[in-house]
Amino acid sequence: MSESILEEVQQLAENLCEQLGLDLVHIAVKRVNQVTNIDALTDRPRGGITIEECSRLNRLLCDEVDARELFPAGYTVRVSSPGVDRPLRHERDFLRVIGRPVRFYLSQKVAGKLEQVGLVETADANGVMISQNSESLTIPMELINKAIQEI
Repeated sequence: MSESILEEVQQLAENLCEQLGLDLVHIAVKRVNQVTNIDALTDRPRGGITIEECSRLNRLLCDEVDARELFPAGYTVRVSSPGVDRPLRHERDFLRVIGRPVRFYLSQKVAGKLEQVGLVETADANGVMISQNSESLTIPMELINKAIQEI
């Protein structure tokens, strides 16, 4: 599959997400036998995407792929939420979980620990501010090896 087709599908998905007020978290396009599978993970900027929103994006993406005749041998499209158990990596991921508990695994100690848990207060390109027992702590982005939402 050519790189230009992959880029076109990604651009289509990004444009549709923007129109719908959603964020494209990840998209994968893979060919299995003679069928192309398009898997898109999407969410609202502050989290909480609905099944109806996923369904609408799915229909619109299918319409666009059909109109451009990108995969004449056939294709499938699956649009879903990234799920609460996915790793948090980017500023926008942390903005989606403001007010929720997150566990951080760090490359260097922050406040004397390699592992921190707290409610996300805010995030930016530099770090994530969390609250622990009514105290705030900032975790620098470059020290985060892994972060997952506590369920």
